[in-house]
Amino acid sequence: MFFSKDEKNPIKRALQGELLQNEPFIQLCTKIESYLMDTEAVNEQLIELNEQLTMRLKEKGLKPVEKGATKQLRTLIQEILTEAGFREGMIQTIGNKPLKKEDFMFLVSSGFMLKDSSLRASSHGELTHAIQWCLIILKQKKNSNFLDNIPINEICDRIYKKLGHKDSSNPSYPFNCWDVLIDKLGEEDSRSPEWLSEHIQNDESQIFPVLREVIKNRTEKGQTEENKEKLQKKLENPPEHYEKHEDIENLLMPKKK
Repeated sequence: MFFSKDEKNPIKRALQGELLQNEPFIQLCTKIESYLMDTEAVNEQLIELNEQLTMRLKEKGLKPVEKGATKQLRTLIQEILTEAGFREGMIQTIGNKPLKKEDFMFLVSSGFMLKDSSLRASSHGELTHAIQWCLIILKQKKNSNFLDNIPINEICDRIYKKLGHKDSSNPSYPFNCWDVLIDKLGEEDSRSPEWLSEHIQNDESQIFPVLREVIKNRTEKGQTEENKEKLQKKLENPPEHYEKHEDIENLLMPKKK
């Protein structure tokens, strides 16, 4: 049995309806997929992210293993995302239950980035999806031709939010477009958050050492019983800028300003 090129394309196979007919969106997804498969290209932006983080820690007089270092990384990530049109503040998942598919799609379509606190200690990592999108944004800032010259502040609306659209999931294909692009378990490239998280923490060439130390320290802390207790307490008594979602279990939402 022979398949056309389109029938073999996992991005197109994951789509249906309106998005399957949206060729500009498909082209943007294809470019992101190709970029994340290119480890050398990804490393360039990991180095850039590392340099920006290093500068911030130096200004604050912090070492990568100190408590405030993770906060500086989160702030940096949030600023990069906000510039690209994402909602301010990351949603936090807490607890062992994964989000229901419809809840996840709703949050993505609303422009929220997820901070996977429940996966802090795992190979997936807590901030890996946010870092993937930062790498995409930084690449576009360096070379506007990467994503067909779309303005930085339109990345969320024109790409990210569409990954939460109902047509980004095809019932006849086991993976949705989000899975194909940035949640591809088992791949040995940056489409897999597990691979990217370990790639950052290993950094054998020492080309992004500060980022490596912050992420590695965060992951190791996440494996302690003390950390698990803190997460549970956070859910029971949310921090000042967060509140429990009324309908979605084990989810903290940033409060509206």
